[in-house]
Amino acid sequence: MSKIAFLPGTLCNNAHFSHTINALQADGHQCIDVHFGHANCLTDMAAAVLNATQKQPCYLAAFSMGGMVAFELLRQHPETVKGVILISSNAHKDKPGGEMVRREHLAVAAEDGLEHMLRQYYLPKYQARPTPQSQELIVEMAQQVGLEGYKAQLRVLAERPDSYQTIAVASVPFLLISGEKDPLCPPAGQQRMAARAKQVKQILLAEAGHFVSLDQPEAVTESLSQWLREQQVCKD
Repeated sequence: MSKIAFLPGTLCNNAHFSHTINALQADGHQCIDVHFGHANCLTDMAAAVLNATQKQPCYLAAFSMGGMVAFELLRQHPETVKGVILISSNAHKDKPGGEMVRREHLAVAAEDGLEHMLRQYYLPKYQARPTPQSQELIVEMAQQVGLEGYKAQLRVLAERPDSYQTIAVASVPFLLISGEKDPLCPPAGQQRMAARAKQVKQILLAEAGHFVSLDQPEAVTESLSQWLREQQVCKD
């Protein structure tokens, strides 16, 4: 069975992957819950992954910002990466105007709280099929990250490099899972990443937004489980 490290995105932990993690563990896989704390650069976030995995080779299940950390590991420590599952992520550097937008969001979070900022700017873009329970989970995860963790993550987002060449030279297999209705990491960007990879499987889920794990938890679990089975068959 496989070892999979789950790398969280901005303002969240891996609680939204509970359906997938529980199913994988029931099948005998080892799932590693990575936390970035207040790490404010990709090097330190990559170090957190290496610490959690004890530098042993594993698959990386990387959500959103976590994908940027996965790319850093491919650049700096490729021997520790068996394959990359990119979930609602992207490979481009910061877009023009991004810093100004994030500065506005941070100011609102500092003044009115993370929950207020989330409900004003983020929640409307996060899900295609939101429920009160899923939205409360997103708010709860953000509160656990906290304002200082959010500040650190915004610096990472601002300083991230373009990673398309990293995908192109990587020798490991990729699985791309994304939502058809994700305005933050839209289908066109997913196709662009897939076109760079040497070994890739792309899955686009209908009626799913950025948090595909909450909009379509069963589909995400089955997609990931099937891909892991395929990787095992290739090795056998």
